[in-house]
Amino acid sequence: MELLVHKIPVPYPKFLPLPKCLLLVSAVAWLGCGGQKVDSMEPIDLDSGLSDGLMGGGGLAGSAGKVGHGGGLDGDAAAATGGSSGSGGGAANADGGINGGQGGNPNGPGPMEIVKAVVRPASFDFGDGYSSDVGATKILEFTNQGTVPLDGLMASVEGTGASSFAVDPAACTTAALGVGQSCNISVTFRPTAVGPLASSLHLKRGATSLAVAALSGRGVAQGTLTVSPASLSFGSIAVGEPKTLTAKIKNNSASPVPVTVKTSGDTMDFKFNTSCLANLTAGQECTVHIAFVPTDRGSRVASISFDGGAAGVAVLNLSGDGEGGILQVNPPSWDFGSVQRGQSANKEFVVNVSGLTGANEVGPVLLEVPPGFTLGADGCTGKKLSNGQSCAFTAGVASGGPFGVTQTYIHLRAAKARSASVLVQATTSPDATNGRVIGEWVFDQSTQDSSPHGNHGIGVQGNTEDAPSANAKYASDPDGYHLDLAEQRWVRIPTSQSLRRPSTSGAISAALWMRPATTRGEGDDYAFSWSTTAGEYPQLGIGIIRPEGRWFVSAGVTMLKSSKPIASGWHHVAATCDGYTLRLYIDGQPDGEAYPAVSFKSPLRPVVVGGRPTADGTVVGFFEGGLRGLRLFDRNLAPAEVQDQFSR
Repeated sequence: MELLVHKIPVPYPKFLPLPKCLLLVSAVAWLGCGGQKVDSMEPIDLDSGLSDGLMGGGGLAGSAGKVGHGGGLDGDAAAATGGSSGSGGGAANADGGINGGQGGNPNGPGPMEIVKAVVRPASFDFGDGYSSDVGATKILEFTNQGTVPLDGLMASVEGTGASSFAVDPAACTTAALGVGQSCNISVTFRPTAVGPLASSLHLKRGATSLAVAALSGRGVAQGTLTVSPASLSFGSIAVGEPKTLTAKIKNNSASPVPVTVKTSGDTMDFKFNTSCLANLTAGQECTVHIAFVPTDRGSRVASISFDGGAAGVAVLNLSGDGEGGILQVNPPSWDFGSVQRGQSANKEFVVNVSGLTGANEVGPVLLEVPPGFTLGADGCTGKKLSNGQSCAFTAGVASGGPFGVTQTYIHLRAAKARSASVLVQATTSPDATNGRVIGEWVFDQSTQDSSPHGNHGIGVQGNTEDAPSANAKYASDPDGYHLDLAEQRWVRIPTSQSLRRPSTSGAISAALWMRPATTRGEGDDYAFSWSTTAGEYPQLGIGIIRPEGRWFVSAGVTMLKSSKPIASGWHHVAATCDGYTLRLYIDGQPDGEAYPAVSFKSPLRPVVVGGRPTADGTVVGFFEGGLRGLRLFDRNLAPAEVQDQFSR
């Protein structure tokens, strides 16, 4: 687990020195709503705690903007609050997450000043241990993955089971932890009671926990089933290389004992065969062969529990150390600043290897780059490196959307080495002629488009796309007039050049106000749908589901339903797509996301307000109730922009 706090970016060119290896990266467009979700890719090192991605933290400052309010882990608005910075641009929003900010680095591209620590592993289960006896010891590694040194650190164990986990309080406190440096904390499991036990290990600076590891184990009583020796230490082994030791399990009772086996800890690093344990007769002994094959460098600890039921539990503790290299990238993060559509943004990164002994080497090297960032010439993939060696990457591409702040990771990995992750950010924005509203229909006694594009609607009544025109019906309330739909009445908005724009930008958003007349009966009622010439379901739709009484947004066969039932009165419903992720917002607040495998392809069919067209031209799914304020965009709206649409 990791916690991340953004600070105001430092001015360019204040960055870390660049040695030999070059990694050139730049922002790029994401095309098509759908496809593989890779913006928060799993890191290569499964114990690294980076699988959370970069969530929360608000946004970095933009031109004349403000640093966004905190947003903690997984986008919760929790962590630090930034101050003002820059000269010109909008304010960052408080939602955290990938879209959690507006604008870019006010001083142009440069490194991000980040306070960040991660712990490996993010959680550890010690398995079984004898009550009131010293059990297994696990070394947890804390790494400074931010861009500033960390001082004043303190380690502590907290929680109801804290007395069963012993740590050295002075660990990691002797000196400031430099950028990229690590410190180790040994945790020993000493069960104080029989049964499940849990606590958490915190690395703190002051009152703030920079990284937290979850600890667990179970206290058991010793019986007549025994294991000898009670622990096996494999010593130091190169990552990926095997070493085998043996232990003997003995039934000391006068009756046969069926034995079940449970493993805990770094189970991927220890393999064993238990074929002789199916049913131990009285006095029988079974030899178990255990192979240690470290999957990562550092302390590897596991336990095997042999449960003999009434004969008790025999616990075998396993330990060893993996030896290997460490991939390092400088700078560890980079903000590309603001990049307009068609512009390029480039940066050189340096990759080095450390931590190896003798003639050992790591590799082959692999590189994973998420959408929005791409690489050109590749001089590292497949290469093996020894201490001090480096390799080079170059890339440079133009931005085409989606627009807003994107934060993600570039991951590097190599056999027999600890992986590395580079935090990158880019703020992409449309130019003066793109990325704007492409249609706005107020429905105030008119189906006219109030945007400059003139996409005027036509009132229709009937169940086919070519149904004859009919005067649209309107009703009034204290907020003014609105479209009143019933009896298969709907509005057809003919296709146009501006409405085809999503076929090239790959991102789209729609928002409108809705007041359903009823949620009884069966059906999926579409207040809005936008389809291509092929396919049974719209590429983008908004409506209600009866009789569940829930809002939905859809893309192809993917339907994303609201978490709460529809309440009475008017409600603002929005659908956004950033190129692959469909998001639902209710009254300005996010309410879920999905990953549909569809894309906008020209030519598009007319927009239908109040129903959806099928593949044969029939219109179904008629909406009954009030609609007003439909707006379409050829880009993905950030959470703050959706909130702004709701507040209008």
